[in-house]
Amino acid sequence: MCTCILLDLVEFSVVLWVDRAYLIVLVYKTLNLQGAPRAQNDVGIRPADSEFPTVVMLSAWVSQRSLIVSEMHQWMAHSRRMVQKVILLVWREIRPNMIGCSLEVYEPLLGEEEDDYGRLVVGGKLVQHLVRRIQKPR
Repeated sequence: MCTCILLDLVEFSVVLWVDRAYLIVLVYKTLNLQGAPRAQNDVGIRPADSEFPTVVMLSAWVSQRSLIVSEMHQWMAHSRRMVQKVILLVWREIRPNMIGCSLEVYEPLLGEEEDDYGRLVVGGKLVQHLVRRIQKPR
């Protein structure tokens, strides 16, 4: 994936000054290189001098979990080691007045093949999983 494709995916961005460095928060159209795009956008945070975000957050209802897992693997595999964390928020309705949220954190999964910089990233591996129930306001 090249910068030109990523720039085409940017919906909007905000530049922040944090600890004497610029961070850019980007809202991307869904990456989903294979298949129909989701309605939700992806959010990425990257240093100003980086092509790819270092952290990406994806959110979807449980019915679309497989789509955002696929996107997570694509972000990891296509970013040339630049994406370091992907956070998935998976939502489900438990009862009419309660929803559940599963938070999953992934880091790069290294394959056997190598390039000039070391082993290639083939996707993501789950490193943290947390589930919470949230009461809806009345």
